[in-house]
Amino acid sequence: MSETIRRGDLVIWIAVVLHLAQALGLLADARAGKATSLALLVAMTGARGAPLLLMGAALAAAVVLVFRRSTQRFALLFPQQAILCLAAGSVLIAVWASAYADLEPRPRPHIFVDQVIYPIMAIAHAIAMLRAAQAR
Repeated sequence: MSETIRRGDLVIWIAVVLHLAQALGLLADARAGKATSLALLVAMTGARGAPLLLMGAALAAAVVLVFRRSTQRFALLFPQQAILCLAAGSVLIAVWASAYADLEPRPRPHIFVDQVIYPIMAIAHAIAMLRAAQAR
């Protein structure tokens, strides 16, 4: 079993599954791009580019166990981290604006509680990414 998994950094695999599910959702229906967690990514890359980036980041993270060098591991996990940071940023914007990305107004506490998993995932993944890069 890999050092990464032994150290409890399953958050990387959770993010792989999350990004694949989001990519499939976007491929099934482009309107999924209005979801708060995907809004910035879709705005930057388009409804066709976002699923490709999500799948690419998931694939890169999934093969990280094959590589031994810390710089390679870090580079393979960085796209996933960037996507998680975009999602966390979308959540912070939504909380600040008191509205989801689709402009549905809601109280700030409602949006925060509903979307808090994305900032948590971004922080946890950053820690896991650094630990995986240090593993030999």
